[in-house]
Amino acid sequence: MRESSRGPQPRRCQADAVYIDQIRKAGLYDTISQAFAVLLPVKTVGDDRTYEYVVGLRAVTSTDGMTADFYPFDMKFLGETATRIINE
Repeated sequence: MRESSRGPQPRRCQADAVYIDQIRKAGLYDTISQAFAVLLPVKTVGDDRTYEYVVGLRAVTSTDGMTADFYPFDMKFLGETATRIINE
């Protein structure tokens, strides 16, 4: 995701927009009851790279609005979505 001088909120909004767009493109928008991206302030240090945020993707289904179950995305969807979030 692009750097922002206004903190993490614009990044979260960008990640969320990509995530919801991917859900729509996959034809899953009406199947999923709730979906959003969240930034977790986890600092990760690797070889020469440092990552300041981890993006969590949540999606649930519900039949009554009172109970929920996770939506079982396939790995192809998750891989494509992660790649778009990272590159955009």
